[in-house]
Amino acid sequence: MNLSDTKPADDLYDATEETEHAAKDLFDWDKITHYVYAVVCVGSIIGIGLNILCFKTSLSLPRAKSVSSILMRHLAVWDSAALFYNLIDHGLIRILGIGWSCQNALIYKIYKMCCMGVRMTAMYHVLAMALDRMIAIMTPIWHKNNMATKTSKVVGIMGASIILFCLFWSSPRLYVFGKQENGKCGFAEHSRLLPVAMKWLIGISTFGMNLVLPHAIFVVANVVFVQSLNQRKTNTTNAIKKDTNGANKDPKKMEKVSKTQNNQRSYTLMLFMMTLACTSASITIGSINIVSFAIGEKTEVEFLNFDKGHTGFAKFLSGLGDIVGVLNNSMNLLFYMISGSVFRNAFLRALRIWVPTKTGVNETGTTSNFQ
Repeated sequence: MNLSDTKPADDLYDATEETEHAAKDLFDWDKITHYVYAVVCVGSIIGIGLNILCFKTSLSLPRAKSVSSILMRHLAVWDSAALFYNLIDHGLIRILGIGWSCQNALIYKIYKMCCMGVRMTAMYHVLAMALDRMIAIMTPIWHKNNMATKTSKVVGIMGASIILFCLFWSSPRLYVFGKQENGKCGFAEHSRLLPVAMKWLIGISTFGMNLVLPHAIFVVANVVFVQSLNQRKTNTTNAIKKDTNGANKDPKKMEKVSKTQNNQRSYTLMLFMMTLACTSASITIGSINIVSFAIGEKTEVEFLNFDKGHTGFAKFLSGLGDIVGVLNNSMNLLFYMISGSVFRNAFLRALRIWVPTKTGVNETGTTSNFQ
């Protein structure tokens, strides 16, 4: 063997690097990611339309002024706002490349705070719906006397509390984001040297109030919902047996009670599926973000720093997480549809479609025994 034919070690390393780059370039991740961003934008527009339908349908419900119906409308508004922010982030910022001049960093700071605050507010409205139902199940008399009869006051307190709470825990973003040394807006340079107290506040805001607290309550609520569903199924079965044995002499009253119980059971099942989907979406998005940050070149990823902070595949993963978020903010109509015929009939009335009644007469303003 001639030693002159042996390749230097540096050439071997160069060949290895070329092989790695060829493997990375097997897919054009930047191009694929742009298609993902386009899907996010289209999905956001469709989601906003679906939330408008939810808002309009809730106005046609028999108990349109109840706490649950009003919270449905509030949730539709905040979900639409979250989807609108997705349009700005992906449509304007990442696809069209329109950035922030950062001549006034305060506007950018407020935007970033509101972006997180809106998403939190939407999730906490789902939490408010779950808590309202959980209280109604555990203490029905107290709920009827204090919440069902004081709807305006209860909803006003709930809405104001949720908004203030979410804005407070989003406020650390006023400090974290701002003008960079290159004059662009993004993750502020001074944020690398945060005080210990600020780091704790950001950690509590990001993980505690966004993940741990709401989803821990979701778990508790789901346990209560499952127990309630099983109990209502048992009660309905016992009532049917009692009526069959002739102990119940009033079939009309029995039918009304049974219908009310079925409506309440359907509503509880809907909330169970909604909270379960919300928890699953948050876990999926969090897992995707952790993986994308782990394989990215940097951990500071915001708007104009996004191209430098992620590899192509990491951007693709982040886009998939955004799709999950869009689905989470757009599926309320699907969940409401499984809550029984009351919402479905209200949906048809909201679309000006005639609804057949038991008497065979079509009308657009029927009422129901939904409780």
